[in-house]
Amino acid sequence: MNWTFSEYYVNEDSHPDNAKFQELAIQLDKLLIFSNPFTFIFSCFGFLINIFHLITITRKSLRANSVYVLMIGITSSDLYTMFHINYVYIDTIISTYLHNKMYEGYKCWYISRVTHGYFHVLCELLMRALGDILRRLSTWLALFMALFRFLIIQFSMNAKFNFVSTPKFALKTIIATFLISFLLTLFAYIGQYRVVEDGLQASLYCEEPLDFEVPHTYIVGNSRIFDDYWPVVVKYSLMSEGITKIIPAVTLPFLTIGLIKCLHEASRARQKLNSPHKNASNDKSVKMVAIMTIFSMIAESPSGIIHTYQFFYYDYSSIITCVKSLDKLFINLSILNAIVHCVISFRVSTQYREVAKKLFSFKNIRRTEAIAIKNSIHAVETFTSFGKSSSTKFVIE
Repeated sequence: MNWTFSEYYVNEDSHPDNAKFQELAIQLDKLLIFSNPFTFIFSCFGFLINIFHLITITRKSLRANSVYVLMIGITSSDLYTMFHINYVYIDTIISTYLHNKMYEGYKCWYISRVTHGYFHVLCELLMRALGDILRRLSTWLALFMALFRFLIIQFSMNAKFNFVSTPKFALKTIIATFLISFLLTLFAYIGQYRVVEDGLQASLYCEEPLDFEVPHTYIVGNSRIFDDYWPVVVKYSLMSEGITKIIPAVTLPFLTIGLIKCLHEASRARQKLNSPHKNASNDKSVKMVAIMTIFSMIAESPSGIIHTYQFFYYDYSSIITCVKSLDKLFINLSILNAIVHCVISFRVSTQYREVAKKLFSFKNIRRTEAIAIKNSIHAVETFTSFGKSSSTKFVIE
């Protein structure tokens, strides 16, 4: 698929800055191709871990906490991101294999690129758009999770802020953030992309004549709806993408510091009161959110920085290509962040750990089955003894 942004600028290759980044773009593309199998394996592992995580946090006892409701939204978004990575990788392998298989026996030393039908390309475009929506959603929900927890602690004595801790408010936050992210992506995609026919991809470098017609192929090209305002359209897309990523990247460090400060203050307060167990569960919740915020900051900051950088060089295709390659490489940080969310929840939250053990502990299941069998045997023995004593009593009488 053709994902170029700057075909409109026909003379861009002659610009010194653009030419300077061309070699870097080529090297990053090679690195991306090399890393794709490892990203696929990492994504599969993360997908399985987060399935377990999603099943756990959707239990009724955890859904009563606004933090876990927001975490449901984050995990669902991360699951789709990993699913899309796996889908693209598997689809590329299968499509390439079938395409090459079609030309076997014709002694071709050059084969045209893989052809895709209209609906296949359209589905890929829609899936990519949904991926952009949900990845942005995941980033902002991580920000809101830290922000809400910080507000709850800072204004714990103010009843006006009690609504922040309710699951209903967390659900409204997820819906509102999704709608805003959807609109940002909708306007960007309508103005930039469309599915266009790319003609027949004939394979002319074959010794044997082809006895089949090479199908038409479709690609994602630049939309011409706003042709007269093309630079503005590109700037809007890059600006909306950059701003929505850089704001969480800048804000998360401050929230992290604020949450850590709250933990230290709570610890000092307990020491003064000589009550080490007071509000321990609340502190664990703050600790969990603080650690997650740190990893979210690490995962999203690089992406936010490079997307902001490309806004200033929107008409240089080599720089845009570098940014796209780096963004795909940095997706591994997002996968790591998703895995860490599950690990942190299990290690820090006692409530999460208890729910997870009840759901997935086979030891408890075996123990329950053993007790049930033992009780059944005891009941049978009691019934048999009772039957024997009754018959004996009948004979004596």
